[in-house]
Amino acid sequence: MTYHAENTVIGIRKYWPDVQALSGGGVTVNSTSITGLSGLTADKYRGGRMMILDGNQEGRVYSIVDNDTTSITVNRPELNESGNAVTTSDRVALFPYKGIPTTDPEWILVDSFDAPTPDIEWDELHAHRSGGLPYRFDSYQKKNNMSANLEITIQNGTMFPYIFGKVVDTGSAAGGGGSSTLSSDVYPGENIIPVASATNFGVNDYIRIGPADDGEIRQITAINTLDLTIDKPIRRKHDSSDTVVEMDNSAVYTHTFSPYYDEIYRQLPMVITTVYNNNTESGNLTMNYFVQATGWTVRNDGDKLKLSIPLMGFNFTYDYGSAAPSITPVEDNTLIYANSAITVNSVEDGKITTVEHTMDYGAEGRWYHNDEEDYYASEIVFGRSTQTVNMGVRIESDKWLDLLLGGSKFDCSSVYNFPTAGESLTINYYNCRPKSIPHNFPAGGPIEGNFDIMPQYFEFVLVDDEPYY
Repeated sequence: MTYHAENTVIGIRKYWPDVQALSGGGVTVNSTSITGLSGLTADKYRGGRMMILDGNQEGRVYSIVDNDTTSITVNRPELNESGNAVTTSDRVALFPYKGIPTTDPEWILVDSFDAPTPDIEWDELHAHRSGGLPYRFDSYQKKNNMSANLEITIQNGTMFPYIFGKVVDTGSAAGGGGSSTLSSDVYPGENIIPVASATNFGVNDYIRIGPADDGEIRQITAINTLDLTIDKPIRRKHDSSDTVVEMDNSAVYTHTFSPYYDEIYRQLPMVITTVYNNNTESGNLTMNYFVQATGWTVRNDGDKLKLSIPLMGFNFTYDYGSAAPSITPVEDNTLIYANSAITVNSVEDGKITTVEHTMDYGAEGRWYHNDEEDYYASEIVFGRSTQTVNMGVRIESDKWLDLLLGGSKFDCSSVYNFPTAGESLTINYYNCRPKSIPHNFPAGGPIEGNFDIMPQYFEFVLVDDEPYY
């Protein structure tokens, strides 16, 4: 039996939360746990996240250290503290970090992928024997570390929700379509949207939840009086009286991706699926890697834009003899470098020839002892984020001296166009400070060199015909 790595795509599955209502007899909120629940799958959420969906917690995030069929245990003894308590009138969203999501994979083209094969730590036990050299008489397994790097040529925004915590979707409202407001606050993980009026809303309509500058777009799958059920849960809290507006399904949409500065845990974990073909008998070898992005790098590669994502793994499974998946072909819809400009005080100063932007979220794994001897990280935590931005620049005017002499703050951007007219990706850098500035003396030709900057914040703005990612 021989398996071939002939596939050129991998499948990405998002984790969407399971929502549990705490109301009902027998549910008790303790200092670190919620007991008396029903219908849970044991160990499904260990290492995952729990978000409080309503009440005065307003979407607070906890790390889950254990769960059985009736209880959830978190990592902080604050669930029932005075003045900031979870109550049985609340709901919770449980993000599983184990088990393969039931959603169909999103298949993407891959430039390179170092599969996250576990790196096993072993401790060796040695002893002396009379008249001889020391020898190892035993060993025992310690931690399993899993890391990998995924590199793709950016074709769309499929991978952006995995590396950014915040996504804002905007588009054009449809004439005569539904328009209302939320009748109560909605919280991360919820997929039922209460509205003041459901007039002119219909199943399959796309709606924007929240204002134009902070909205999320979803599709309606069912309507029950004044409750709109949407196809995917929301990722951010939206206040009561925020707008809910039907969107023009044929419009071009704008998606703004940025770090979620308040809570980095809002990044989505994922399951990466690879399928290897068997050429001797029916069935394939399918491997599933349970991972989370720990940073990213965006860089030019000729006229295309590459995205490299370092990954940290917390589980790994395989299935041999599995059937071949039904893979939807992926179009080679790659980004093409168009033009970009550095500006100082809104005045164009020069041209960007290359960009390399790296973000490191400072992630590390945490291991806990448990009865199942699970050697993979039970939790992935994030520390201080650091970033580096290097640009190849061409100095085109004397206005550049503002940067050379005074280290002025400036904004800059790089623009990439898709083959489809009107679709593009723009990376905006705001309130930048120069770190190193090119001072080379070329023999003829323009002054060019590498330029390190420190942006205060940044955003990726993607324009295309997808309602949301």
